[in-house]
Amino acid sequence: MYLMKIDSNMSLLNDRPTELHVQELRLPLPVTFAQWNSYGLCIWMQRAQDEPADRELYRPLDVAQNPLAPGVPTLLVEDIRLSLCRLVPKIWEYCHEPQVPGSPHNDRCRLLSELDIWTAHLVQISQLYQVPHLQVDRPQFRLLFKSYLGEEDERTESGQRAIVARIKELVDDAMSFQCVLRSCLEVRPGGGVPKLLCSRGILSLDPSMAEQ
Repeated sequence: MYLMKIDSNMSLLNDRPTELHVQELRLPLPVTFAQWNSYGLCIWMQRAQDEPADRELYRPLDVAQNPLAPGVPTLLVEDIRLSLCRLVPKIWEYCHEPQVPGSPHNDRCRLLSELDIWTAHLVQISQLYQVPHLQVDRPQFRLLFKSYLGEEDERTESGQRAIVARIKELVDDAMSFQCVLRSCLEVRPGGGVPKLLCSRGILSLDPSMAEQ
């Protein structure tokens, strides 16, 4: 997951194709943040009961290819971020296609449509915690909340707010990333991805880096 994020970021920064692809991930969807960060066997066993059982039945590619398919497991922020990484090589290829005057922009429309789907999922998640009064027992929010437990005491208000802040940080990161990808599709750059992003103030990049 983290290697895929680093590879995608470096592809955009250095205007190079990605080295890793979601298709190469043969393992099922990763366990939740809460399960991965369980401290002690008792906590691990307790959180294992709240772990979504259907996640082990799907690979990241299954979700990334068809997020609207019936039976797809509940999407966590990491799943969406990984699916956005899958679009990077496609967007890189689009940005380096030779420009043909009058040619249809079918690839651009398709990629923007996929970005819209993932953005809608992120908005849906953000709406779960953007309420005047935090209510962690709401059925719609409970699964998301349980998936991001850390060492905080979830029974206290400060612990609950720390967990929500963790979710918000991940959502904000994914939202920022999709904005970068969307900017790459707004105008096809003649000199590659970094020059377009730098011209819009999205990245601060030494011009010599793009030539290395």
